[in-house]
Amino acid sequence: ERKQAEEALKETEERFRVIAETVPIPVLISRATDGTVLYGNDQLGETFGLPIHDLIGRQTPDFYFNPADRQPLMAQLKRDGMLRNYELHVKRADGTPFWVLVSMRPITFADHSALLAAFYDITERKQAEEKAQNALREMERLYATVAREGWQAYRQTANLPQAYLYDRSAVQPVRTAILPPVDEAVTQLKLVTAEIDHQPVATAPLDVRGEVVGALGVYDDPYQPLPAEDLELVKAVSEQVALALESARLFDQTQMALAETRALFRFSDLISRETGIKLIYDGVAQLLVEEIGFAGAWIAQVDTQAQVLRGIAGAGLGMGPDRYFDIVPYPHMQTPATLAARDRVMIVVNDPLHDERLSDLPDQMKVVVGKAIAVPIVIDGEIENVIMATRPVDGLDIGERDQRLLKTAAAQVVIAIQRARLFERTQRDAERERTINLIAGRIRNAQSVDQVLEIAAQELSLFTHASRSVVEIRPGQHAPSPAGQGNGNKDVL
Repeated sequence: ERKQAEEALKETEERFRVIAETVPIPVLISRATDGTVLYGNDQLGETFGLPIHDLIGRQTPDFYFNPADRQPLMAQLKRDGMLRNYELHVKRADGTPFWVLVSMRPITFADHSALLAAFYDITERKQAEEKAQNALREMERLYATVAREGWQAYRQTANLPQAYLYDRSAVQPVRTAILPPVDEAVTQLKLVTAEIDHQPVATAPLDVRGEVVGALGVYDDPYQPLPAEDLELVKAVSEQVALALESARLFDQTQMALAETRALFRFSDLISRETGIKLIYDGVAQLLVEEIGFAGAWIAQVDTQAQVLRGIAGAGLGMGPDRYFDIVPYPHMQTPATLAARDRVMIVVNDPLHDERLSDLPDQMKVVVGKAIAVPIVIDGEIENVIMATRPVDGLDIGERDQRLLKTAAAQVVIAIQRARLFERTQRDAERERTINLIAGRIRNAQSVDQVLEIAAQELSLFTHASRSVVEIRPGQHAPSPAGQGNGNKDVL
C-alpha cells in the first residue's frame, strides 16, 4: 500500500508538471518555511529573467522588490488560508522592478510543506494608474495655484468687507473681528479651540485647496460649552463656506473678465470708428470712467519745448470743462502725470499721502490727486500725451487689471493717433491734388498768354490765402507787364 501511495503521489506530481508546463502563466512552488524554490515552469523563468534550472534552489525573498513585503503577505495567507489577486511589487534577476497579481495556497510537494503560486504581470496597469495619479496630483497642484493666484488678484480688485459679525440680534459688517486663535488655525489648517478672557473660542480656517482665505469663529457660552459634535459642525460649516466663497469668487471674476472684455471692445470700437484725434481723446476719457471704474480721467498733450502738459480731454470727478485745459509744468512738479511725462514710464500711486514720489506736494493736493495711474503715450520715440486716471484716497487700489487695461487703452490710442494722422495727411494730399488739377484745368482753358497769367495769379492767391500773388514772364528786354491779384504783405511768386 505504501508503494502504491508513493506511485500515486508520483503520478499526481507528474500530472501537475504537465499541467504547469502547459498553462501560459508563471507557476511557482516554494518551501513554506524559507521560500526556497522547489519548482517553476518555463513562464516563471521568462518572467523573472532566469532559466528555470537557475531558479530552482533560490529563495523567493530575493525577488521581492522590498523583502519586508513577505511578512504581511504570509500573515494574510495564514489568516485567510489562501491569497487571491494579491498585488505584489517584485523584481527580475537584473533588478528591474515590476508588479504582479499573485494567487497562492498551501500544498504538499515532494514531502515538503509548500506554497503554490501563480502570477499575472500588471506592470502596464500600475504604470497607467501611476500616470493617472500623477496627472491628478498635477491637476490638484494647478488648481491650488489658480485658486491662490485668483484670490490674490481678487483681493486687489474686489471691495471685500473684512468680516461679518452676528451677535444674536443682527448680522453686520465689521472692519475686524477679534479671533485670537486665527493664526494657529491658519498655520495648522485645522479647527482650534482656545479661551480668551474666560470665554471659549473655536476657530476654523476657510481653506480653499490649501489657500486660506479667511476664518470662521464661534464665541462659546462659558456656561454651555460646545460639545464635540457641535465643534465638528463648525468644522463642516467652515468647509462649506470655503467652497461657497470659491464659487462666488469664480463667478465675480468671470463677471469682471466679461466687463473687461466689454471695456476693451468699446475701446476698440471707439478707435476704429473715430477719425478725429480730439474725439478719440474725449471717448477714451469717458470710457475710463464708465467702463473701468475710475472716478476721474484726464488726458494731456506733452509740450516738450515749453515743458508743460496741456489738458485736452477729461471726464468724471473733478474733471469739469474748466479742468480739461489745465496747463501743468512737468520738470519740477511731482504728480503722477508729470512723473509719467518726465520719466516716460507708467506711474501707479496707491498711497498718495505716504508715497515718496509725491513728497513735494502739499497734503491737500495729495488728497485731490488720490490714487492714480498715469501712462505716457509715446509715438516713434517721441512722447505725445499722458493719460491719467484717478480714484479717491479711500477707493479701491489700482491693481493689475487696471494697469493692464490702461496699457491696452494706451496702445490702442497710439494706433488711433497714427491712423488719424495718416487720414489727415491723406486728406491733405488729396486736396492738394484736387487743387492742382482744378488750377491746371482752368489754365488749359485760357485763350491767351495774358489769361494764363491772370488765372494762375488769381487761383494761387485764392487757394494759398496769400495777400498777393505774382506770375511773371521775363523772356528778354521787352517782357510784358506782371499780372497780379490782391494786396498786402504775403506774396506767392
